Amino acid sequence: MTLFFLLYLGVGIMEYFNVQEEYRKKIQEDFPFHEPIFIEISLWIVCILFTLPLHIMKVLITIKRFSKNIWKKITFPFKIRKFAKKLNKVSQEKDSLKSVNMLFKAMKDILD
Repeated sequence: MTLFFLLYLGVGIMEYFNVQEEYRKKIQEDFPFHEPIFIEISLWIVCILFTLPLHIMKVLITIKRFSKNIWKKITFPFKIRKFAKKLNKVSQEKDSLKSVNMLFKAMKDILD
């Protein structure tokens, strides 16, 4: 538990020092009636409290997006094969309205 607390504190402090001077100036311009010491204290509090959870969320979202993209790339050839089979059925259909509906359903399946 102490190791986690030290890691949490260390990441927050590192992120505080990564906050650029331009960002501090922008905050002071947005809040001109606040003393600079209060802005620095609020930056310390925000960096220490929220940096590690936000980094964890960012990593989890990146992993989720990566796995979703990999899954799409793996399943795409199978969707193309299924689309080709449906396209053959569409070309064999006599009723034009039904064939158009089948074609749009096949196109919807490949886009999902």
